[in-house]
This record gives sequence, structure tokens and C-alpha cells, in this order.
Amino acid sequence: YGDDNNWAKFGLLFINGRVLEYVWEQNNSPRRDPSLDVLPVQDDFPSTLWMRLTSDGADVRASFSLDGQTWQTAGRPVPLSAIPDPHVGLFAFTAGGPQNTATFDYFRVTP
Repeated sequence: YGDDNNWAKFGLLFINGRVLEYVWEQNNSPRRDPSLDVLPVQDDFPSTLWMRLTSDGADVRASFSLDGQTWQTAGRPVPLSAIPDPHVGLFAFTAGGPQNTATFDYFRVTP
């Protein structure tokens, strides 16, 4: 998160079904291509999973794991330089879908 017009987010959402999505917004213009940045998941996809954002100093990449060992890429890399004064955090919200409870039991930032 840089500001309300420049951010990236990675989440498990309910948008016409459950999806994992990694979306980037730059200058209030979102980049969200359903075929590249959104991964529909089956109804039996676990609600408990590991989600990770990593950076090599140039780009930020999203990935997820069902066991904490094997990671799968989600979405396209986001250039870190496109997010002014970046911050990292957690989010949970309901926007018209079924209400759910989000529980975060681990959060780590490693330089």
C-alpha cells in the first residue's frame, strides 16, 4: 500500500465464486485481468492457506501454499517502484458476498 490510488493486494475473495487474486492499482487505474491475475478456486478449496508476498527489490510477487512447503505463483509481478512509500499489512472485508470470519495467526516481515 502506497496510498489510496497506488497499491497491490493479494486475497482470497468471493467474486462470483471463490477466487485468489493479486491486483495492482496505479494512479487510480486497476490492473486486474481475469485470465492473468485471478485464479478461480473450487468450492472445496481450503479456507486455511498460506499467502506470501516477496520482493527482489524490483518487483513484488504473490504466491500461495496449501501446506506451507509447496508454493504456487498467483498473478503477475508488480513493480515496487510504482508504489510510493510502500507499506505492508493484512486486510479482511465483506463486499456483498457471504459473511466470513478471517483469522490471521502469523505475519512476518523480513528485510
